[in-house]
Amino acid sequence: MLQPALRVSELGQCARRVLYQHQLEFQPQIAPEAQRKMALGHLIETLRRRELRKDGIRVFGPQLEVRFESAIGHIDGYLKTAEGPVLWECKSTSSFSIAKWHKEGLPRPIAYQVHGYMEGLSSALCEPVERCQIEVVDRTSGEVHSWLYGLDRAVLGAARERAEHLARLLEQGIIPEPEYEATSSECRYCPFRITCRPELEIPDVSQSCVDATAWPGMSEAVNLYAAG
Repeated sequence: MLQPALRVSELGQCARRVLYQHQLEFQPQIAPEAQRKMALGHLIETLRRRELRKDGIRVFGPQLEVRFESAIGHIDGYLKTAEGPVLWECKSTSSFSIAKWHKEGLPRPIAYQVHGYMEGLSSALCEPVERCQIEVVDRTSGEVHSWLYGLDRAVLGAARERAEHLARLLEQGIIPEPEYEATSSECRYCPFRITCRPELEIPDVSQSCVDATAWPGMSEAVNLYAAG
C-alpha cells in the first residue's frame, strides 16, 4: 500500500527508500519476522506505559497526531512536569544497537524523528516542548535504558531541511541515488533492496533471542511474540 503522506519517522531514512514507499505501485510484503518485531515493539510500548502508570507516572496523548513541515506523525505520548511537557518515546531494539547508541549517540533517523515530534507537539499544545525522554527496551535482555535529550537547534534545522528536501523529491517524482553503500545494514535490511540493488543477496534475518527474566513485562510480550 502506498504511503499517503510523508511521515516524520521517514525523515532520517534513505531518500530513495522514501520515494519507493510513496511512489511504487507494487510494495514488497513485509517479512513475517519483521511483522513480529513490529508487533512486539508496539506491545512493549503498551506494557511500558502500563508499568509507568503503576508507578504513578501518566503518559498523556498516546498516538496523538502531530505535524512537522509537510510530514505527519503519531507520538508515543508526553509527560507533564513542573518544567513543562516532555515528549515520551518508547523503542525496542537489539543489545548491539543500544551499545552503539551509548557510544555514538542517537542515530539520525531517531534524532530527526524526536526533533520533529517535539516541534509538532509544541504546536499541538501551544507551548514549547524542548525535552524528550526516550526509553529503549533491550529485546535480548529485557533491560530498560532511558535517555533524556534536550532540543538541539542544529538537529532541528537539519530535520526541517530534510523534510523540505524529501517533499520536493516527492512533488517532482525524482528517484534519487542511494544514500548508503550496498553492504550497509540500511541496504541489506531495506524492504526495497531487490528493486534498488538486485545484486544483493537476501539476508537471513534470524529471530530475536529474548530473555524474559530481566524485565517483568517482557514475559507477556515474549509469549505473544512467540505465538505470532
